[in-house]
Amino acid sequence: MRLVKFLAFLVAVVVLLPYALSPLYRSVNPVSTLMAWRTLRGDPVERHWIDLARMSPYLPAAVVAAEDGRFCQHAGVDWQALENALDDDARRMRGASTITQQVAKNLFLWPGRDPVRKVLELPLALWIDLVLPKERILEIYLNIAELGPNGQFGVEAGSRYAFGRSAATLSAREAATMAAILPNPLRRSARTPTMAVRRLASVYMVRAGAQGARCWVKGRASSSQEPGLTKSGSTKPPGLPRPPERERFDRGRVPPRDRDDSDAREGYWPPDRSWQPPGPWQPGRPWQPGRPWQPDGYDGE
Repeated sequence: MRLVKFLAFLVAVVVLLPYALSPLYRSVNPVSTLMAWRTLRGDPVERHWIDLARMSPYLPAAVVAAEDGRFCQHAGVDWQALENALDDDARRMRGASTITQQVAKNLFLWPGRDPVRKVLELPLALWIDLVLPKERILEIYLNIAELGPNGQFGVEAGSRYAFGRSAATLSAREAATMAAILPNPLRRSARTPTMAVRRLASVYMVRAGAQGARCWVKGRASSSQEPGLTKSGSTKPPGLPRPPERERFDRGRVPPRDRDDSDAREGYWPPDRSWQPPGPWQPGRPWQPGRPWQPDGYDGE
């Protein structure tokens, strides 16, 4: 009987400990469970903490556009996206995981598609959103996410590995490329991006430029003084390209032969399909960037 009580007490401590630690992370910079596990195994771990205010303003915008478009609207869990994901293919479940949920998983839980972990993750994400401000949640996520193949964690270490300089100096394209590798930094690379990663980065650049309210910039200078924002106070960073459907393309171009569409085939495209990149190129057919491929004889415009 004593053993049962002790085990019950131990389980309660393990389950409730994250709820006690979460408020402390307002001022304490945490490490992820994966970082701790790699350290215990003797594997390399590289993480250089960088405050959100020092990051390139393109970085948080691109990551929110890529990972959690409703970050400023939900309270830790995006129930609408979760409901849509349950009705969709199981491989799209990642699209329903918010940045707050990923913070909860990275700080206190374990990776993988475990239903037990999901049950623990949902209330913990709601609690983290309650006790931490949005800008702090995003700052923690950008400093604990895995962003390199050799134990690089956080945008600073990932940026130094991929581009050889600090995350404070990244351009819009480089920030979007970093966001594009977040689902799997072991298979995708910002240092040597494939065509699929470049296409995703273009999508995230457009989405970042179209974002409305940015709840993570509350503590920064006014919009007219903040780097990357227009003088009129618009939240669209300068230099972002026009939406791809408005671009003029050379119809005589041929796609590169080393084109890699593996990520697109495996279902990694974002769930928001308001704009689709050009369809896969077919051998023996003229490829026209900016419009899907059509079989011979198609003359509709």
